[in-house]
Amino acid sequence: MSKNCENRCPGCGKHCPMGAERCKYGKKYFMKAAAPAGDKRKWDRYTQSGGTAWQLFDAARSIKKALKSGSVSESTLLGTISEQEQAQLCALLGRLGSAAQSGSSAR
Repeated sequence: MSKNCENRCPGCGKHCPMGAERCKYGKKYFMKAAAPAGDKRKWDRYTQSGGTAWQLFDAARSIKKALKSGSVSESTLLGTISEQEQAQLCALLGRLGSAAQSGSSAR
C-alpha cells in the first residue's frame, strides 16, 4: 500500500483511492470520513433548533442512562421537582403516551 494510506479504501484488496472507489464499502468509508467530527447523534440538529419533542426525547434518554448506570437515583430526580410538578408531569406523560399510541395505530 502507498504512503498515503488514509486516502485509500481499506475495504477490499484493490485499495482504491478516494474519489475512485469501486466497492460499496469504499464509498461508505469515505462518506463517513468526510462527515463532521462530533456529530454523533442524529437528533442534534433537532434539539439545537428547539424541537420540543426532540428535547423531551433527549432528556428522557439522559435520565434513563443516569438511572441505569446508578449515578443518580429516582428519588434524587423526583426530589428536584415539587409534588405539584410531579402530578403535572404524570398527567402530561399520560396524554403524550396515549397520543403517540393513537397516532401509531392510525397508520
